Amino acid sequence: MAKIDNPKEFLDLIEANMKKRGTVSRLSPSGLCDRWAYFIQECAEGYQWCSAEYDNDIVCRDYLGEILEMEALKEFVQYDGLAERVEELDQQFKALLQHGVARPYRTKTWWRCGILKQAGEEYCEDMKGLHGIDVTKIE
Repeated sequence: MAKIDNPKEFLDLIEANMKKRGTVSRLSPSGLCDRWAYFIQECAEGYQWCSAEYDNDIVCRDYLGEILEMEALKEFVQYDGLAERVEELDQQFKALLQHGVARPYRTKTWWRCGILKQAGEEYCEDMKGLHGIDVTKIE
């Protein structure tokens, strides 16, 4: 079956579904991907903030997750491009995480539970103090 190629309808459907779920984002899917990429870059360079800021910054991936779970969007050509970009970014982020180490979190998404291999002092102290998990400190 041929996929629908209608960017406006794709974006309108996302907006309607996000509003229905009570999720508010002023960013388009492309903007959310850009924000996810920026966050990943921050982490690769050594995330310099506390775990509360980390949890706030990673919300862009939560929004992308909600979008990718919308069944109606899978009928659109635009969905495939979005899913591919998110998968590429996810692979970059996964490479920054410790293997086999997770923190407890109210959701079970891998990006929320994952622990960076290395980060700045605040993040390292939070992971050790809150979860007993060692993270290599970088300056």
